[in-house]
Amino acid sequence: MKPWIAVFWIFACDPSPAELPPPARTQAAAVGSRVRVGDVYGFLARPAAREGLIPCVVLLVDVVDDDAQRQALAIAEDQRLVFAIPPEVGVDDAILYVHGMTAAAQGPVDLRCVRAQCP
Repeated sequence: MKPWIAVFWIFACDPSPAELPPPARTQAAAVGSRVRVGDVYGFLARPAAREGLIPCVVLLVDVVDDDAQRQALAIAEDQRLVFAIPPEVGVDDAILYVHGMTAAAQGPVDLRCVRAQCP
């Protein structure tokens, strides 16, 4: 047997393979996207992994920008369905929108206002 084949044979039969490193990207706790249905629009965030129906939050913001999206995602990490809306969208319409979702609990919707002037 040639010596280099013996070396490969020894390493090929190593019973304790090295562990793989952890993944470089961590799984996000919440995901979101901009949505629009007719006159109702905003940013919808939800937990990445959920079980059963989850409570809803309508987040009243001045502008649906990156900051509002970060706030919505942070709330959604706590197992909430969050719909961030600007002042042009009616609160009642937003509540009807989230209640129409299959993942939403049909109970009362929590309103959170981070606008300069809250209704």
